[in-house]
Order: sequence, then structure tokens, then C-alpha cells
Amino acid sequence: MAYQAWINGFRLGEVPIHFRNRRRAASKLTFEEIYMALVNFAALRFRYGFRPRPRPAVLDEQP
Repeated sequence: MAYQAWINGFRLGEVPIHFRNRRRAASKLTFEEIYMALVNFAALRFRYGFRPRPRPAVLDEQP
């Protein structure tokens, strides 16, 4: 959803989330999950392009 908002010209920000450190310092993600995330990211970039589209100007109409 954030990528779609960025493509449509919205500004994005990040809010940090702090977690306690893991005892073994290992990720719970599997190799397959990481691979699929990268494939999906590449597919989004290919489908929607690499630069955000400019948002159309909104005219203020007063009734």
C-alpha cells in the first residue's frame, strides 16, 4: 500500500518500532520468504515503474 501511495505522489514517512533483541540473534524469516519478498518487490517495480507519477492538480471549486 505504501508503494501505491508513493507512485500516486503522496509523501511517506517512517515510524520506528523498537523490539527487544533476540537471544540467538537469528531471523525467523525463511530463505523462501525473503526470496518471495524480493520477487514481489521486483514485480511491483516492473509493473508500476521506477519513478512516482505526478499527482494531478486539484482545482478548488466553490458552489
